Amino acid sequence: MRRKQFEKLLIHDFTESTYHLPPHKHTYYELAYIHKGCGVNYTNSIAMNYSAGDIFLMAPDDLHFMEFKKTTHITMIKFTDSYFAGFQRISDRKRVMERPEDMMMNASFKERKIQLNEREKRILKNIMDNILLSSEVNDVENSAYVYYQIIAIFGLIRDHSGDYADSVTEADRITQVTHYIHNHIYSPKKLRIQEIAEHFHLAEKYFGTFFKRNAGISYKEYISRYKLGLIENRLRQGIMNKSEIAAEFGFTDTSHLLHFLKKYDKENTKQVPHSGNTA
Repeated sequence: MRRKQFEKLLIHDFTESTYHLPPHKHTYYELAYIHKGCGVNYTNSIAMNYSAGDIFLMAPDDLHFMEFKKTTHITMIKFTDSYFAGFQRISDRKRVMERPEDMMMNASFKERKIQLNEREKRILKNIMDNILLSSEVNDVENSAYVYYQIIAIFGLIRDHSGDYADSVTEADRITQVTHYIHNHIYSPKKLRIQEIAEHFHLAEKYFGTFFKRNAGISYKEYISRYKLGLIENRLRQGIMNKSEIAAEFGFTDTSHLLHFLKKYDKENTKQVPHSGNTA
């Protein structure tokens, strides 16, 4: 399920004993702050325990779900690309500060729990209380005060992280790359080595070696096997015919699809990368 948002900014504050949404993706960015309660937050199938004072970041196309172990009070701040359109990069002597959108696309921020200390948690709680109080009387979408409070959240997270987010390990990078593949499996042009290497700021001639060293198989083979798993799912479900499947995955025609399936027919016993909820 892919949830859509057309407003530039929405603030959703709620208390529930059971999370009201199934696993889902959406077209917007989302920041989730835990006021009270405990449970597990799942971002891209990565489980992170939560309790009061925790905060989580989700970007468009991330797969998200929450499991409540105790009644939980959450504030969800949801925004689109256009909300921060006027935000300018702030330079200092050491680096260029990321835009909030850049931070939310960085696996170092969203796929590892942000371990704030007690002082930082107090600051964050005050910011969230200010946003909720302001949202009761103001048009939050156009409120300068709310805008700068949200910026302050990202500033707090960035100050806490220091250079940690810049030190992306190869394990982090291969996770980002495989998520990119899963999200763009229906767009062959975006999966060209030139495109994906440029997207992750890796040298094109180095990318193949980097991928095989970390994934255990070649980049081309990984894409083929992941695609094969999705196609086999569709065939088993019987909700699409071969012509529709061929069109969905960018094959020229049904014959091209059948040739692809025949090629891998002898290797069906090999492990296929997990397709999760992308199918």
